[in-house]
Amino acid sequence: MSKKIIFISIVVIVSITIGIFLFVQPKNNTLTDFQELENLTPNPQPFPHPENTPKASESTRVCEASNAVSFKSCVSKVNNNQADNIEVTSLIACTGKNACMADLNNIKRPVSLYGRNSDDGFKRLDTYDYALITVMDSKDVKIYNLTFDENENQPCTPVSNPANCKDTIFVSNSENIVIDNVTISHSKSAAIGAYNSRKVVITNSNFINSYLFGVILNISMDHDIGSLAIASARVEGNLFRNIKSNGLVLYQTQAKQNDPIIVRGNTFINNHRENIYLLCGPDAQSGTGPCPGGQLYLTNDVANVKIENNIIKDGNSKIGTGGIEFSNFNIRNVDVVGNEIYNNNMWGVYINPNANNVSDIFISKNKIYNNGLLPQYGGLNIFIPNNTSVIESGNCFTLSCMP
Repeated sequence: MSKKIIFISIVVIVSITIGIFLFVQPKNNTLTDFQELENLTPNPQPFPHPENTPKASESTRVCEASNAVSFKSCVSKVNNNQADNIEVTSLIACTGKNACMADLNNIKRPVSLYGRNSDDGFKRLDTYDYALITVMDSKDVKIYNLTFDENENQPCTPVSNPANCKDTIFVSNSENIVIDNVTISHSKSAAIGAYNSRKVVITNSNFINSYLFGVILNISMDHDIGSLAIASARVEGNLFRNIKSNGLVLYQTQAKQNDPIIVRGNTFINNHRENIYLLCGPDAQSGTGPCPGGQLYLTNDVANVKIENNIIKDGNSKIGTGGIEFSNFNIRNVDVVGNEIYNNNMWGVYINPNANNVSDIFISKNKIYNNGLLPQYGGLNIFIPNNTSVIESGNCFTLSCMP
């Protein structure tokens, strides 16, 4: 598994600098579209929309967008301080180079991008070499009540280098970013990538059938943001379903102990379903075979995280999908409490056997059952190597148990 994260490191660095992912060409998918979401919403009741988010009736600085041309005009007005809010009033079709590209750069005032109705948003028909929404060097930006349909039947284009496919929403070097009540399906990379940013809140949203990740939170050293960039991040009340690789990735993602990263009340179903990383092999030595992994993945310099009251189920890839995976090195002060984790064919909660310096992991009061279904995982619900500092107590391991 250690080779897998080296690959992710390269991907993240390159995605921030020149935006190129080094992955294989995605296959056509066979999943249904938005109709299935009605019965798959996470258990928590929806949160209200972020406070103080302007509506069209509350501000005269609203720009309405009903097609690609008017949308790009609205983006220009926001960047030039001629508008503060963009209201999308239809499902905008995006075809051709940069057709719906929205780069919100150097925004230092409250700005919102939202749909008049929840099915308003964007349907990209082709050309995936740009992020639909980019937020860079900005603060106090809110994106909510929108649908992003990246087209189930269209592969990533241009196809000369499949790695050209970009995240649907890309956040970099920014602060106080709220993404609420969005549905992103069939992303050709990650649905949301938040890099070198802090105070990122992602709530009440659906991430369906992304080619790479549902959400990745990552930091890197920066003279403006600093080394604790994702401090106070919250991922709450979301649905992650049928993502080809990990549903949620925390990579080099740290916070202060008194202001931890929160992963709460989310539902993960059948993520890491195709083992797309071809970096493993027998005993993870050959570097040419597919890699097993977790639906929720923590790796490399992750600190002060609370993983609470999530449902993680039905991981079922050919060589193994687990619930929560701790991998590589320097993972510390993580509480895993009150989750229900079941029907994964790899371990329910596990420390990667090759991980180093994993310490102060607290696994308590979880309901973890019917995991480790493939023979090589021995029916184990929790796997903890001897060289890690983990406290495991008060969990239960049957369908009918109460922790």
